[in-house]
Amino acid sequence: MKTLKQISVILLLLVAISFNSCKSKDDGPSEKIIGSWTLKESFSDGELIQPTACEKQSTIIFASNGTFTEADYFQEGQDCINDGTISGTWENTGNNGIYTITAEGDTVNVVVSFSGNTVKFTIGSNYTVFEK
Repeated sequence: MKTLKQISVILLLLVAISFNSCKSKDDGPSEKIIGSWTLKESFSDGELIQPTACEKQSTIIFASNGTFTEADYFQEGQDCINDGTISGTWENTGNNGIYTITAEGDTVNVVVSFSGNTVKFTIGSNYTVFEK
């Protein structure tokens, strides 16, 4: 009887180990935010601010080392102008999608949410949507 119990325990351990080893491994980044994002649209107090084709060239690149680079574009007459680059750091606070973003000496908490290939950055009643 004791041998049967030992065999049962060993079998249970083998089954547990085999199920655990069958779990898929995520070889990609553990943060969905990592990657290059392009401006899609913005909302201010619930009103859509439709960006121009030029402004849609604006990008944010989030790196796995906790840094980001943002390049902004704006339309001036017929010209599309690069408004410069902003670099900073980001951190997922682990608190319901709140990320801490620091750039140019300012730190803000931003609510970040993902849907398909889009990411939405919300501060107060304003938000901006980017897509991969």
